[in-house]
Amino acid sequence: MSIVFQIKYPLDNFQNRKYNRIMNNYDFNPTLRFCVCSDIHIDEANDIKAQRLEKLIKKSFDIAEKSKSYESIDSFFFAGDSTNGGKPEQYDAFVDTVKTAIAGRSKWYAVIAKNHDNWELGRDCIKTGLKHYRALTGKDTDFHVVLGGYHFIGISTSDNDGEYYSEEQKKWLDKQLEAASKQSKNKSVFVFQHEHVKNTVYGSSDFDGWGVSYLSEIFEKYPQIVHFSGHSHYPINDPRSVWQGKFTAVGTGALSYAEFTVDDERCVHPENCEKIAQGWIVECDGSGSVFLRGFDFLSGEELCSFSITNDPFEGKLKLLRKRYDAAPSFPNETSISVEKLSDGIRVTFPAAEDGAESSPVFLYRIKLLSKSGELIKETKVLHDYWYKNDIKTYSADLPAINGGMIEISAENSFGRKSEILSKII
Repeated sequence: MSIVFQIKYPLDNFQNRKYNRIMNNYDFNPTLRFCVCSDIHIDEANDIKAQRLEKLIKKSFDIAEKSKSYESIDSFFFAGDSTNGGKPEQYDAFVDTVKTAIAGRSKWYAVIAKNHDNWELGRDCIKTGLKHYRALTGKDTDFHVVLGGYHFIGISTSDNDGEYYSEEQKKWLDKQLEAASKQSKNKSVFVFQHEHVKNTVYGSSDFDGWGVSYLSEIFEKYPQIVHFSGHSHYPINDPRSVWQGKFTAVGTGALSYAEFTVDDERCVHPENCEKIAQGWIVECDGSGSVFLRGFDFLSGEELCSFSITNDPFEGKLKLLRKRYDAAPSFPNETSISVEKLSDGIRVTFPAAEDGAESSPVFLYRIKLLSKSGELIKETKVLHDYWYKNDIKTYSADLPAINGGMIEISAENSFGRKSEILSKII
């Protein structure tokens, strides 16, 4: 399969010329559209997370209806942790929310995760999530369906409480992927699993702790795979959340709260981490081209987009990555303000802007230096890039000091830094 993968942000000139040469050969008209999300974590009927799920479904239909050539959402896919504890009443709330919001206009499928979706214990201390979901919906928790000429394969956790995925499931998955790949030589095969594949997308590394390798050897045999997974809650509009190696992997974010790894600290939950309802709307055409559009469903605004395209100029799977040469920048005539507190100082500074060839602003590094330039304190503040907002300034609290300097820099997900803002205090 010959695929080009392109990030929305600008590529270098050579890559842009090549991509334009490919894209100018046809007009993209979707013949299939589906939505993917995960980590809803519903606790009870009509709670804030159920309301976000309802909003995601309704806004997906609104977005589709604005399309000039194809106005449908053919299916919704939920990649695990739809419930917060796997309780029957939580599954009831999830299924009722989905059915009510879809109202018969689209299909839907879900995979069941080992953790939150399957925590609840039955009378004999046997986890009941899988069985209750099947009884409630009549759906298989492992599935292989064909929609619009594309194959969709989902794999849930094992019925055996002692393992994530059974040997029987692995054999089934391998067989389904082999059949799908043979039948769709020029098209992506979409796979849904709750956990990231280890060392692929942002959140999946050994240090992050949210990746698993149980199915890696199987996936690596099939370069047509586009693998959707959640579990980490890491934002989808961070470019590290889309990866391509021997297959393509896509993180699905969350509808409950966002999480991050920052330098050597994992499980970072900033102040506004619960302002999130992210998901993908994926569009496919008859030739095998795929567009992934990442949305903030709280606002209905598109955050990012990526493309997977049949490339007539290459004979192998290839990732075209932006060079990320440009760093974020602060607005002109920027200044730092310092407020005295009873136990220190509060530093306030303007929000930085994405560079012309940059990923979103990721974080700010604020340093407090002594008169001699010695580092007294460094703190980090995450930029709120995981939802649409109008935040104009950010602040950080630092210890009091008798003279010295404040230095502030902004950087994107790949460590490209802005010029340093400074203020003598």
